[in-house]
Amino acid sequence: MRGLRVKRVPLALSRATIGILVMAWTLAGCGADSATTAAPPPGAPLRLEMTGEGQWRELTTVARLTPTREDSAEQGPTWDAQARFHQILRVPESVDPEQPLALFAYGPGTRMLKVPGPLDPAVFDRLTLTILSEQTVHLRLILRRAGQPVLASDELSVAAATTARRVTFPMAMLHGLREPFDDLLVRVVGPGHLALMAVELEGQSPEGWLPRPETGPAPVAVAGESRPALGLGPTGRLVGQLLPGPPPAGGTLAFTFNCAVPAEVSSAPGESSLRLRIEPAGGPRDGQPALERDYSLKSGQAWTSHSLDLSQEWVRGGFNYAFSIENGGLEAESSGAPPGPAACAVTPPLILARAEAAPTVVLITSDTHRADHLGAAGGDVAVATPILDALARRGLFLEDCYSSTNVTNPSHVALFTGTHPRDTGITDNVTPLAAAAPTLAEAFRSAGYTTSMAVSAIHLAPEHSGLGQGFDRVAFPPDADRDGARTLAACAEWWAETEGQPLFLWLHLFDAHAPYEVPTELLAPYYPADRDPYATELPELPSHQRPAWDREIRDLEHLDARYRAEITYLDGLVGELLEHPRVGAGWLAFTSDHGESLGAHDIYWDHRELYPDTLAVPLILAGPNVPKGQRRRAPLSQLDLGRTLLDLAGLGAVPFPGESLLGIPDELALAEGADPGTSVLRFALSANATSASVAVDEYFLVLHLMEHTLHADLPRLTRHRVELYNLAQDPTCASDLVLEDGERARALRRLLIKWLNSPRAANWAGAAEIMATAHLEDLAGLGYAGGAESGTGWFDEDCSCSWCSRFSQ
Repeated sequence: MRGLRVKRVPLALSRATIGILVMAWTLAGCGADSATTAAPPPGAPLRLEMTGEGQWRELTTVARLTPTREDSAEQGPTWDAQARFHQILRVPESVDPEQPLALFAYGPGTRMLKVPGPLDPAVFDRLTLTILSEQTVHLRLILRRAGQPVLASDELSVAAATTARRVTFPMAMLHGLREPFDDLLVRVVGPGHLALMAVELEGQSPEGWLPRPETGPAPVAVAGESRPALGLGPTGRLVGQLLPGPPPAGGTLAFTFNCAVPAEVSSAPGESSLRLRIEPAGGPRDGQPALERDYSLKSGQAWTSHSLDLSQEWVRGGFNYAFSIENGGLEAESSGAPPGPAACAVTPPLILARAEAAPTVVLITSDTHRADHLGAAGGDVAVATPILDALARRGLFLEDCYSSTNVTNPSHVALFTGTHPRDTGITDNVTPLAAAAPTLAEAFRSAGYTTSMAVSAIHLAPEHSGLGQGFDRVAFPPDADRDGARTLAACAEWWAETEGQPLFLWLHLFDAHAPYEVPTELLAPYYPADRDPYATELPELPSHQRPAWDREIRDLEHLDARYRAEITYLDGLVGELLEHPRVGAGWLAFTSDHGESLGAHDIYWDHRELYPDTLAVPLILAGPNVPKGQRRRAPLSQLDLGRTLLDLAGLGAVPFPGESLLGIPDELALAEGADPGTSVLRFALSANATSASVAVDEYFLVLHLMEHTLHADLPRLTRHRVELYNLAQDPTCASDLVLEDGERARALRRLLIKWLNSPRAANWAGAAEIMATAHLEDLAGLGYAGGAESGTGWFDEDCSCSWCSRFSQ
């Protein structure tokens, strides 16, 4: 939901005023966008559809193991466990009518459930458990021989559920092994009961690791890059056609493929190749021979781009195309020829006609970047950002922009959907965006743009965030995060591939995020080289001032200097990107997902809670038709940025929420006596929905939705506590006015509660019940606690706590 404009009203905010405000934002979302067809931009590719035919081999259940009450000759020894309590009990029919028994294990800490073998690795490469656990647990599988661990799976975190759930563990490392395992241990970490009902041994074909053709393209990742593709195996084909008509002048057919299947399972006897065959519609005819090309396949092969010239005259009559896998056949097995991949992933082909005038739109999000940490912002923050300052001078600098939240994934989801976290339902870094949500990338793609996404934090990768939809290519780090220079390098590899095509590029930089690891030479201007921030003669800092990633620090100025040095570092990265001619000539937006707290409100080196420190973000626009060298102080919502970029690119007819930021009147006009007749309501919802806020003109109100804490050493924040600040007189929110200006606090609180409890339920929160524990640990290391305290229902209007009673009088 974007920032809402309503009739400017007296600051006292009477009851009648509240009604007007509520009605205004209720009606603001009732209109529907009208879509019209517009001509594609120069160089827009023609996307060909592709489907599968032939046999698709995927999965075979080799064995289904279930517990028995006692040892038997048919099923072997009974299952056992190391736990405070364990027993094989009957499963209620309401849980699983087909499975009568389960091994129940209960106890604190770690439990080990043993499933006896033998288990033959030659016949399976993944294991699926059927379990029931009403508490979140972490599971790992361990295969043993003679009581000793031999192989272990990755650990998965499984969310609580009241029904039975299947949890699958890929075990590609089993391929090539022949000696059976004696037993399987299921390691369980977490509280409460766990019931293990069945273990299925499954054998998966090479193509079974890839998207099935009938389900459409799906993300396939290899070597840190993901693209939407279809799977192809040795017994099937991927086919499509181009209907009769003139192809684009000088057109080529372009596609990419990879061998993302684990090398252990992808090999076939002999050398393998991907064959592309193109023939005239209706089949080959005299003088119109089929085109056929073979491309070598190698196990673990990264994405490889290829193109085929379509200048032949017969192409105008339309053509059929087919991809297949060719290999040396079974006879190669006895010849000792090296094995080749038996499966690969192929992207649907494009027909390209590159254009010199192909437009470029670039969106840069600098993670955790405060609005006041730009040289162009002025103020008393000494930070060097010459590149961004120059960008602001040649474009439009929007000085007062708020994010809708203070956490990375929900903020980016809001930006890419134009929809507030209240309505997306996503308030943490572990809940992905559902595929049903329309995104900014999909809007550009539908208008003829190729789309690229390069992120520097793993929790923004498509698998975890859901933000990959609509992107033709995605680059993400192999670990928790990476230096922005490496992300820029990933982008650089795409320039040749996207040359002459309309391009929408999202670049995410994580450098300003803790732990502020900065080159020494950039730190020197901000912190004296001869000063030791760890000197033992300095007093020890309170625990809440020392971050988890630097517990020995004794000088707060050193951490502040590191943060500013990181800003200077990423400024240089933006300069490198701007050196590319396409970026310099196109449209560019620079912003952040949220800010950072550097000590205000006892919040250090983190972005917890909702204050201007964490909500105010930089926003610079540059490019054709953008006002040059202008600054605007009008209060804005970042939710309107997607709509603005589409409008700048001439795509005003493409449906997307919001309104152009270029059409918002400047607040400076108010001081000169002009009356634009508007105020802006800027609502925010915090990480895990622990707090909400609203900014109206110069007033800012915070409502804590649940009891929570900033730090173990600090008092807990009371549920439904209210804070009120006057930003014009107190921009850092140091003086709470809730007691002395109770009437205004009551009015703004009522407005915020009405907004909280009136969501337009988009319901775009995807499923996140099972994920790798290592990913959760990465998030914890970056300071994200996950969704353990997520709020539901937002606010109970019947609450009679002390704070609610105060405002009900």
